[in-house]
Amino acid sequence: MSSTKAIAVSVVLTALAVALSPIFIPVGIAKCFPAQHL
Repeated sequence: MSSTKAIAVSVVLTALAVALSPIFIPVGIAKCFPAQHL
């Protein structure tokens, strides 16, 4: 994989994680943030 493609993939994944970070699922007394596991 070229370094340009690797950088592009990491940028897309970072942007996706930032966009999804406000979303959480309340489970009992805990808040589960699915974007942490991308």
